[in-house]
Amino acid sequence: MTTPHTPDSDPDTPQAIHRRITENLNALLPTDPTHPPHPYIRHHLMDHAVQGHAVDDHHIPADFIPWDQHHHIRNALGLPITPTPTTATLAAWAHVEPYLNDTSPATRALSLDFARTITNQPPQHRSHSPGLRPTWAHWTTTPNILAHNEKPITTLTRLPLPDGRTLLATGSIDGRVRLWDPATGTQVGNPLTGHDGWVWAVAAVPMPDGRTLIATGGDDGRVRLWDPATGTQVGNPLTGHRGGVWAVAAVPMPDGRTLIATGGDDATVRLWNPATGTQIGNPLTGHDGGVRAVAAVPMPDGRTLIATGSDDGRVRLWDPATGTQVGNPLTGHRGGVRAVAAVAVPMPDGRTLIATGSIDGRVRLWNPATGTQIGNPLTGHRGGVVAAVAVPTPDGRTLIATGGIDRTVRLWDPATGTQIG
Repeated sequence: MTTPHTPDSDPDTPQAIHRRITENLNALLPTDPTHPPHPYIRHHLMDHAVQGHAVDDHHIPADFIPWDQHHHIRNALGLPITPTPTTATLAAWAHVEPYLNDTSPATRALSLDFARTITNQPPQHRSHSPGLRPTWAHWTTTPNILAHNEKPITTLTRLPLPDGRTLLATGSIDGRVRLWDPATGTQVGNPLTGHDGWVWAVAAVPMPDGRTLIATGGDDGRVRLWDPATGTQVGNPLTGHRGGVWAVAAVPMPDGRTLIATGGDDATVRLWNPATGTQIGNPLTGHDGGVRAVAAVPMPDGRTLIATGSDDGRVRLWDPATGTQVGNPLTGHRGGVRAVAAVAVPMPDGRTLIATGSIDGRVRLWNPATGTQIGNPLTGHRGGVVAAVAVPTPDGRTLIATGGIDRTVRLWDPATGTQIG
């Protein structure tokens, strides 16, 4: 009787070959944990382990982990990090790795010992720092940290790619834009550099050719376009704002084009054609303070309006096709409006509401068709509300998520005006 071959039993499959390479590289690791492994092992041990289905504590020994500085382990485990009996040490490392950056192997080894102690694992018998070994810890590692940036992050957006993946794009006070893979928590490519000053706004801009570009606005008063596939800037910066650019949004038009709307410290809203890099029409004026938030609002009649929030405490609606204001300003906030989001509520008339957040700590809902507020303000934040986004749920509802300077994120049901959870 002939025994059928399986991928694990056939020694010539790529998986089996990479598994053997992993085991052979393990045999070449230095016996002294303070001695660096060969550069090939440091760079490729994890690659062979991944392809050999050998990502576990046996094939990736604890003495090797502090030498891996390429996010390979976190990438291989993916998110969320779920420890198993065979990956307990790797999972402990993945929890703390984002915070360590370019620290020394000795520091990284000590951090691994702390992480192991937190998860009630026995200490290592060998150590890069034999004089210091943690034996207990009262804190816990945070399981939902996606990535750790060296500088504070000021803005974030979802970036869909043509291949079906979704990345995250962030802007920071260091003037750089970074791309992250939410499945692994690792940075994709090098930072996008060019802004002179803080990056305040990031938006995904779908193009007619199927690409999705990134539009960013910063303290330098410029709007820049980037191709995430190549990590390069597209065309020249879009210039015109006299002051920092605080808000950027993609605006789909009925003719199939996508425009870019930007709001600036100069109290103007400007429209741009990303395909040509030129401004469309005159600036939209009317606000008496810097424009801090911009959102595209689809209407039941097929139009897309632009909603803007300003330091003057008002929300204004604009028709990008004509460059004119629609209706009267939406008034009610008692402080600058820092967040605006379109919220599609499942109703027979296909209405889209507008959610706004203000320094007054309140979230308000508006009907853009009538210019009236819906219900009472949503209260709960203990401080200004600086971010808002619509969140579709699997059951067909659309919720609102808001972020505040009280360091909380809150969920609201726009149909009832109540906080969830």
